Amino acid sequence: MFATSWFYALMCISLGVGICAYVIHKKPNIYWGSALDTRAKYIANESVLDLVDYRYHVKNYQPSFLVLCGNPELRLPLVKFCHTLRRGNGTIVYGDVICGKFQDKLTLLNNRASHYLPKYMKMRAFYERSISPDLKTGAESLMQLAGLGKLRCDVLVLGFKKNWSELRKQKLDMTPEEQTQHTDPADEFSNESYVALLTECLVTYFLKKNHYCY
Repeated sequence: MFATSWFYALMCISLGVGICAYVIHKKPNIYWGSALDTRAKYIANESVLDLVDYRYHVKNYQPSFLVLCGNPELRLPLVKFCHTLRRGNGTIVYGDVICGKFQDKLTLLNNRASHYLPKYMKMRAFYERSISPDLKTGAESLMQLAGLGKLRCDVLVLGFKKNWSELRKQKLDMTPEEQTQHTDPADEFSNESYVALLTECLVTYFLKKNHYCY
């Protein structure tokens, strides 16, 4: 640039120094980021798209879990237990259903719960929330939308309540319309789905420190 015009060269250098000095002086609260972050996101996006033609078979099947745990901070034993299942290299999505109107509960989506698992618990898992008028609708939404492409969840994990027998008696006293509104999310399985129940003898380690069952 100096070879063509020293005047324009000095003007460009002065302009660049002035902009740099302005940014350093103002110190705007802006995260400029790194080019490596863009590259990492690009690679992840391309990797997911490459799985479109991925075919499951006996040697490469890796179960992915959707765990309806509610607020993970209140169900840590269930969260930790399900995280051990990640040894199969599958995807784990912890789901929480917030009952209410979308406009009223929208602020709850931006709390620290989405960063709680990977940052504080050191767990490589996803956390998703759904705002729905009732639990059944929210669970159905998570079951349909949790995951991405071939990383979609194919195993549903639910907490096991101790008072299930009492709730069953209450349901028997309901009208058909009320029973429809209080359907358990597990009832939405198709005929090709299966249910596995983990008894206390299999999860003793996680039950020793708690007074409720999963």
